[in-house]
Amino acid sequence: MSNTPLIARHPEEPATVRVPFTVKRQHVVAVDRGASASRRKLWDFAPNLHCSIIGTCLTTAELRQILEKADGREPRCRTDHELHGEAVRIAATRSEVSRQLQHALERRHQTAVKRFERVKQVSDLLELWEGAKRLGDIAGPYWAVLTHRATDAAVLSRVFGDVHMLSHLLGAANRADIQRLARLEAERDGLQLKCDRQQSHLYRAIVERDEARHALEISQADRRCTEADKNEGEEIAALRQQVRGLEEKLGTETQRRAGAEQACDRAEQALDAAHVQLGDALGREGELLREIAALEDRLVASLAFSGADDGEQDLAGLNVLYVGGRASKVRELRAYVEGASGAFHFHDGGVEDRKGLLATMVERCDAVFFPVDCISHDAVANLKRVCRRGDKPYIPLRSASLSSFVGGLQRWTSSGLDLPEPAAGTA
Repeated sequence: MSNTPLIARHPEEPATVRVPFTVKRQHVVAVDRGASASRRKLWDFAPNLHCSIIGTCLTTAELRQILEKADGREPRCRTDHELHGEAVRIAATRSEVSRQLQHALERRHQTAVKRFERVKQVSDLLELWEGAKRLGDIAGPYWAVLTHRATDAAVLSRVFGDVHMLSHLLGAANRADIQRLARLEAERDGLQLKCDRQQSHLYRAIVERDEARHALEISQADRRCTEADKNEGEEIAALRQQVRGLEEKLGTETQRRAGAEQACDRAEQALDAAHVQLGDALGREGELLREIAALEDRLVASLAFSGADDGEQDLAGLNVLYVGGRASKVRELRAYVEGASGAFHFHDGGVEDRKGLLATMVERCDAVFFPVDCISHDAVANLKRVCRRGDKPYIPLRSASLSSFVGGLQRWTSSGLDLPEPAAGTA
């Protein structure tokens, strides 16, 4: 993995201390520890953040207006994807167009920027971000947090990860509903086409009926003028028979049209129901996210008050190694393990701790845990190789949160296997 920072440093800025960490499917990043003298500009960020900023904080219409004004290209000459790619490329340079993008971001999200500028502490900044995320207000708060003077590498990684994972969660939750909606719309279009054909047939039948009636009227007029015509009776009978046939055909087509309209109405009702179900699904998803956040807060509060999870888990002196994750979570993880009568050991996966220590630490521990969203691919591969060589169990965790770690411990201790004796030579 590369060491590209998420925030670029201007040449005139003093040298800074780098705080490296990792994000799933993203580069190792670093930022200045001190607060900036002014809010960051769009070109101050490293290129691997520009895609997220442009795609989340600006609409396609705004991008099209800015870029077409810059180079004079017609709307049909550029797709939405090309517009996005061009804007991401321009955002990495300091130019007139990138300044226009900066002005558009500031103008569009000035309300959110002013609201976030009122806070000075990182904790208050994150609290505002979490509140906006629960309300589904992402674009403005995302730009406000990224450019805030108090934003550091940890805050930057957190909000970037939240936006990244939110796109995956929403996409996975909505995919089935969107596919079903597309099928219903296609069915509705087919029914509409069929209804149009029936109306066309009905119109032709009416025209033919009117022509037949007009012909009959002409024939009757001719009969009155030519009473001597012997074929008058046969002609009138034929015309009447033709009219009856056309009227029967008209009745049939009318019934078909009514059936097609009913089918179209049913399809529209099904489409409306699908929209309602989609809204319910999005609401349930938001409720689940809020419930997960509440349970996490409650677990942390319970840990601070009583140590482990009310004594429900007893590690009986077992040694637990945690690799990767976030440094800010280590104290909570350690408190939980020690409160459960276990020994906690930590290795950051090779960011600051030497990789050579990992094999020794694995040998001294009984089980190894690591969060898949906050560890490099190289560190995972090395960790699995060392665990297999030492015949040590390793448990991947969904995220770097305390709740995922507690769930992993419970899966390990309740897996039905005999737990090993505590490793020798450890505290």
